[in-house]
Amino acid sequence: MYRFLNMKHILISLAVMLSAFGCFADEPTGEPDDVEAYKTQAERHARAYYLYRHGYLEAAFPIYRELAREGYTLAEYDLALCYLNGYGVKKDDGEAIKWFRRAADKGYAEAQVYVGLTYLNGIGTGKNYKEAARWFRRAAEQGDADGQYNIGLCYEKGYGVKRNVDVAVMWYRKALSAGNPDARAALVRLLDEQRSYRNL
Repeated sequence: MYRFLNMKHILISLAVMLSAFGCFADEPTGEPDDVEAYKTQAERHARAYYLYRHGYLEAAFPIYRELAREGYTLAEYDLALCYLNGYGVKKDDGEAIKWFRRAADKGYAEAQVYVGLTYLNGIGTGKNYKEAARWFRRAAEQGDADGQYNIGLCYEKGYGVKRNVDVAVMWYRKALSAGNPDARAALVRLLDEQRSYRNL
């Protein structure tokens, strides 16, 4: 009992000390509070990302929004993710698509994949496989692994392009080399399918 009380007192004392040093603060510590300390878009974006990574979504969102309105491509993409997932703001597919499209139009490959997915799945718009394939190809040609996987899927299924298993295999191989985790299963499935047809 005596040891338990001593441990309890130690834990309470430790909590008081940590609280005094700001370890339970409402905002992350170790960063300047002065907004003027973050002058460039890259510095402000880094601050927003820091807040986001530490769970301060409501604090990160207005920084992303301000930067996106200034035309900062990375922030346009991040703002779209906020709207898509409800990070620091109410979910809004329309706003997410708008900001993904702005970043995608500037050549940002990850945003191009998301735009392709909106057309593929009919999110915020009708399904349009041809547009989906176009956006996936744009990302894939920049070396984006998800773009490569998705254009491979389009060729495998004939979504927006003429079905061509050989081209699908080529894109899946590129996606696998670029690190897409789903590409291996797609390759195995298609190569098994090709072997089955050849054995008929």
